[in-house]
Amino acid sequence: MFEHRTSIGEDYFLTSGFALVTLNVGNAPSRGFRLEFYSSMFPDSQDLTSLQPLNTNIGNISYPVGGGNYRLNENALFVINPIVPAQRTVMFTRMDVEYGSVCQYDAVTIYNWFNNQYVQVAKVCGTSLPPLTTFESGVGLITFQSDSSVVGTGFDFEWV
Repeated sequence: MFEHRTSIGEDYFLTSGFALVTLNVGNAPSRGFRLEFYSSMFPDSQDLTSLQPLNTNIGNISYPVGGGNYRLNENALFVINPIVPAQRTVMFTRMDVEYGSVCQYDAVTIYNWFNNQYVQVAKVCGTSLPPLTTFESGVGLITFQSDSSVVGTGFDFEWV
């Protein structure tokens, strides 16, 4: 899902409709950066249905917000990036998404920012809770995608 690119001044052409740029500078002063991008759109890409930047040091999320069932064709992204850089642990407390033997229908996927790239830690579905996950740098992603048929009540997680 994620491709690691580090060359400065290099042109890069996306093969999908979604790009995530992560700038990791730690807590030292920096001179900033410049990013230029141009879009010609991808007619077949699935837009994000929810983007939630989670930049508090501790917190919790219930999805969908407000309860009930999540929708068909969801594509949600949760970015855990606390203001104070430090190790964070993510713990899921509830999971109810459509089950598939390889999570091919609906799935929650956890990525850890490690060695300057996102590494997939777990992909889960059904009612089984993902493993306790530690983000060494404090930065991580959680994605949720659903297909066009069965829905569930979603999931809850917290980070400390």
